This record gives sequence, structure tokens and C-alpha cells, in this order.
Amino acid sequence: RETVNELLNRAEKTWTAAGFKVKRNHAAGWGIVSALSGQCLATLQLTDRRGAFGYFSRGKPASVSAGAAAIKDAPLPHGAKITSSVSSDDDGRKGMTLSMTSTQAMQDLLGFFMKHLHANQWQGTRATAYAPAKPGVASMLISAQRDRQQIQIMMWAASETQIVMTLGEAI
Repeated sequence: RETVNELLNRAEKTWTAAGFKVKRNHAAGWGIVSALSGQCLATLQLTDRRGAFGYFSRGKPASVSAGAAAIKDAPLPHGAKITSSVSSDDDGRKGMTLSMTSTQAMQDLLGFFMKHLHANQWQGTRATAYAPAKPGVASMLISAQRDRQQIQIMMWAASETQIVMTLGEAI
């Protein structure tokens, strides 16, 4: 029954009091609060859909080397600015999520990503555009797989194009 902001404020206050390093963010209509310690990384992501709706994730922080294999294949657009990176090791399945911004338009970035994925033998490459029926943010999802490795790239336009790229091993 609480609003998105009330829930995020409560999580932020609780996690801060527990000694976690806490960060608040907002992206494409979602409110986000994350907590980090040496033992845990937790993220609560909420939006308003006739009440608070969202996702909670938790995991163990991994060293940058855990995602090193994934990042070597990351298609990084020229001039893109990496704003965050999170390495993961989920029972031996290593991966990395990169957030970045670019001054390039989504259509130009789509061309870059599709060309890079095809040139590097990614299979099942597909791009899906999402245009909201109601006011919202248009976005694009690109996905592909190569052997046991998978990639997903989500983009949406804000003041700059926002990009979230996840590289990891398929289940």
C-alpha cells in the first residue's frame, strides 16, 4: 500500500543503518536503490503500476576478473561513457552488466551493435523496438547468443541514449 518513494526511502534508511554503502538512482520510470557491502549486493527496482511494482535482486560481489572474459567481447560504441559495471559469479556462471551513455541516436547504435554482433559470429541476433501505447519511453532490446555466451542490450533515449548491456553464460 506504500508508494514507490516510501518503499525506496524505507529500504535506503534500513540498508544505511545496517552499514551498507547505499546508492539511489532513477532510470526510465523506475526508482532504484542499491546496497553494497563486502558480502552482499542488493538492488530494489520499483515503478508505479496501480501500486508499487518491481524487482528485488541480491548477489555476492565478485572481483572484476570474474567478468573479464565477458567484457573482452563487449561491443563498446565509440565515445560511449561507462557509468557502472557489475561483475557476477552465479555458481560458476560468470558475467557482467555494463551501464553506459552515448550521444549517438538509438538507430545509429542499433546499426553499430548489429554489425559488431554479426562480425563476431553471434547467432540468433534479434532486435525488438518497444513503442509505448501510453506516454512513456521508447526503447530497444537486442539479444544474441554464441556457444554458451549470451548478450542482451537495452537502450532508451533520455538526454543521452542510455544503454544497459549484460554479457554472461547461458543457463
